[in-house]
Amino acid sequence: STPAKFQAAGFCVLVWVAWLLLQSVDVYVRSLGTRFFAPRNPIAFERALFRGVPSGWMADHIQTQTLSDLALAMHVVWYVLPFAFPLALSVYARHRLLDFFIGTLVATFSADLCYILLPVQPPWMVGYSRVLDEVVPNFRYVSADTNTVAAFPSLHAGLPLLYGIFLWSRVPHAKPMAWSCAAIAGVIGFAVVYLGEHWVT
Repeated sequence: STPAKFQAAGFCVLVWVAWLLLQSVDVYVRSLGTRFFAPRNPIAFERALFRGVPSGWMADHIQTQTLSDLALAMHVVWYVLPFAFPLALSVYARHRLLDFFIGTLVATFSADLCYILLPVQPPWMVGYSRVLDEVVPNFRYVSADTNTVAAFPSLHAGLPLLYGIFLWSRVPHAKPMAWSCAAIAGVIGFAVVYLGEHWVT
């Protein structure tokens, strides 16, 4: 049986507060960016694998205003998910909330370590996508991100996929939602490559 303390509202609030505090630490660690190593990019690898850079190909061949708007909308949705998902857990599977927060913190801080040790410039920064500038020309993208060389690994696709795996393995009655998270990961993955924020590799 589930320990009563994991179901208690007070414990739930305490877990949320701890997670939010650690999220602020994550923002700081992420901001370290290129303080230690020079940024790189996988252009040569993507050219060898795809005979071109997918973000650049998308910008040249399939870019439309509608697709750009949809991709930007999915990008915005991603910023809602890290809060909406644990809120739903708090209501429907509170006993799994601590496990969820631990898993996501391990994932985000592991990604932060990659961003520090191997800073990677996104395609838009090296001229392989103009979509962001054309969709939101008045938006100062660089000033809005604490680390503009965090193009590998992609938490945009990684976190929704992690949510799906978590639901599949830890909340068995929520498997349909697990599949939905996997689909969202795929759609957001496409969106961030199309927008030039991440490489396929």
